[in-house]
Amino acid sequence: MSEAQKTQVVPVVGDTILALLPYVLPPLLGAIIGYLTNAIAIKMLFRPLTEIRVLGLRLPFTPGIIPRQRYQLSSSIASMVSTKLLTPDLVQSRIDDPSFTTSLTESVSRFTSDLLHSRPETSPEEGQSPMPTADNVDQKEAGENLVDIAGALLHGFFSSGEFSGMVRRILGSVVDGALAMRLGEVAPHSDRLRELAENLLSYLSGDKPTAVIVDLIARWLDEQLESDVPMKELVGERTIGRLRSLVPTAYDPLLDVLLTFLRHEHTRKELSVHGRDLLKQILKRLTVFQRLLVSATQYDRNLNENMPGIVDDVIKSIEKAGKNAENRDAIIGEIDSRIESLGDTGIRTLSDELSLDLHELAERAVAAVKDFLARESTRTGAADTVVRFVDRRRDDTIGEIIEAASRMDAQELRTRLTGIVDNWLEQPGTPERLTHGVTELIERFVQGTDRRPLAELLPINDEQKARIDRFIARKIRDQIGARVPELVEGLDLHRMVVEKIDGLDMESVEQLLLMVIAKHLKWINLFGALLGALIGGTQVVVGLVT
Repeated sequence: MSEAQKTQVVPVVGDTILALLPYVLPPLLGAIIGYLTNAIAIKMLFRPLTEIRVLGLRLPFTPGIIPRQRYQLSSSIASMVSTKLLTPDLVQSRIDDPSFTTSLTESVSRFTSDLLHSRPETSPEEGQSPMPTADNVDQKEAGENLVDIAGALLHGFFSSGEFSGMVRRILGSVVDGALAMRLGEVAPHSDRLRELAENLLSYLSGDKPTAVIVDLIARWLDEQLESDVPMKELVGERTIGRLRSLVPTAYDPLLDVLLTFLRHEHTRKELSVHGRDLLKQILKRLTVFQRLLVSATQYDRNLNENMPGIVDDVIKSIEKAGKNAENRDAIIGEIDSRIESLGDTGIRTLSDELSLDLHELAERAVAAVKDFLARESTRTGAADTVVRFVDRRRDDTIGEIIEAASRMDAQELRTRLTGIVDNWLEQPGTPERLTHGVTELIERFVQGTDRRPLAELLPINDEQKARIDRFIARKIRDQIGARVPELVEGLDLHRMVVEKIDGLDMESVEQLLLMVIAKHLKWINLFGALLGALIGGTQVVVGLVT
């Protein structure tokens, strides 16, 4: 193209652009204005961060909307998180998800692997301090973690109903198996049995076992006195029932014993003496006139002289009254009623009524037994008795022997033993005591490993370790799942979120919000530009139409 032609084209292009400006400029300006307006409005959500004052007056829209309402914002976000996002149902569903169990099992597996294969620190030279290394620090932490985890798992296990049920089942199996064994299967031969019996009796007569027995009895008495346990619970309702059933049978023999005692020459003389003393006491209570009258008739002398005959008459009256059927039934009924009420009476109430010091009686009884066992003749005679008894009943089962001795069958014995164990398990502090004892054993075991990895001391294969890992992970998951509402409530998510947001400076809050909505804000700016362009285009169309 020649220079002349170029000179002619330039005015044409300029004229074309000028002709298009009325159509292009309004949409373009509208787009720019819409974009900038939205951008400024969005910026004013966060800026300025603080209020601006001129001549003491706060400028409008300062600070920005979000800085001005940041505390309401933090509370709203916290409410949304705690009530809509991290809810107990959501946490529970995540815990129930198989992927969570898989992840938890993998974490437990890594932990147990580190625990089993880490090596303890080596002993330092004499006079030197051990140099801390990553291995020995990890091993020390592993040992502490093992004890802590074992303690937590054991406490939960000992506190569970499964443990109580397991103890009952084991106890029942042990009792059944023991009762079914024959005495000859567990008892040694006669010479060895005699030696064992003499040694046992000699040991029991020592000061240390006696002190232990007295202490155990004192503790047991304290527990029974504190709860005022009824006598029938201590001795058993069957014992109370047997006592009541023995009363009618024992009445006549006891009456004969009483009458024989009263008819004894020595007893009759004692009764005559007491009768004369009673007569003197009666005479002292008479008036002077009555005493003169009695003396004048020699009534007192006749009574003194005839006192042995009076005693015989009294004994005959007692025998007649005792053998009378109505009196017999009345006496038996009264004794039966007293025994029944005795069974319902608490041991503390009974001891208070009888003014008995049960601790003192127990100490005296133990001391008497100790002195009795300390005699050589006692030990020899008791050992011979044991040997004769065992030799005679070697073919009998343990259950048959116990039932013959106590009239208690296997089921009742099992029930009584289970009740004792249940009372022990239900005592406050029993799970803690069990946990403390077992964790002490574990701790001593860990400390005494002679600087060897636990894997060498606990030879378990991969399959066994995997089962242990799954068991631990399942228990952890179950414990967490059972306490999700309490855990979520205890975390107090609302307060955590509020404190976290309120602790941030305003620029950090702005960055936090922009991380979530920055892309969406850009689309708002573009939407403002598009809307401005449409408004400008509409103006052009309206201008052309009109």
